[in-house]
Amino acid sequence: MGATIIRVDVTHEEELVADGFDLFVTVRGSSVFTGRAAFEKAAEVKSLVEGVRVVGLGRDDVSLVGVQVDVESGLLSKSSSARYSLRMRAGEVERLADVLTAVASAKNATVDRLVWRYPEGEDARQAWLRAAVASARGRADAIAGGLGLRVTGVRRVITPVAPPMPRPVMLGAPQAAPTRGRGGSVDLGVDVAPTRQTAIDVRVDFVAVSQD
Repeated sequence: MGATIIRVDVTHEEELVADGFDLFVTVRGSSVFTGRAAFEKAAEVKSLVEGVRVVGLGRDDVSLVGVQVDVESGLLSKSSSARYSLRMRAGEVERLADVLTAVASAKNATVDRLVWRYPEGEDARQAWLRAAVASARGRADAIAGGLGLRVTGVRRVITPVAPPMPRPVMLGAPQAAPTRGRGGSVDLGVDVAPTRQTAIDVRVDFVAVSQD
């Protein structure tokens, strides 16, 4: 009897717990600057950055995403104002309440959206693949044993390249700000310990032969 191909499809699921976040904020400024000058000369931006640094973010954790200039009569002048789009990145979910409070306390600052960050690096993906392949091998051995066969090798493995990207979490209207309740707690309107499911699919064609 020749070799038999046993095809096994496995979906390995993981529940991921967020280990950081990106908070996108718009600051309305009374003057127009670009690049690094926005952090040094735009008073409203400088004040906000100083506020979030107090609660644990570093200067490099805040980046300028874009600048939208508000002009009158289509002409740029000294009286023109600007809206600065900032991204604040933190590696600890626990910092979210303090960062939001700092934004709410800043002049002319509003929260646009929140994007949770999850541990989805290459090491994690390799661990998921190992778990999926081990599960596939176990199923193949069970099938082969029931048929009086034994697995001797693998002919082909197929798996997706990348997992799905995390979805942004909207915080409501841009003017919405976190509210402080009793005992100093902050009502964010979102789950501060977010989790989400991710999955990786693996198809393995095993080679099996007779046990004789």
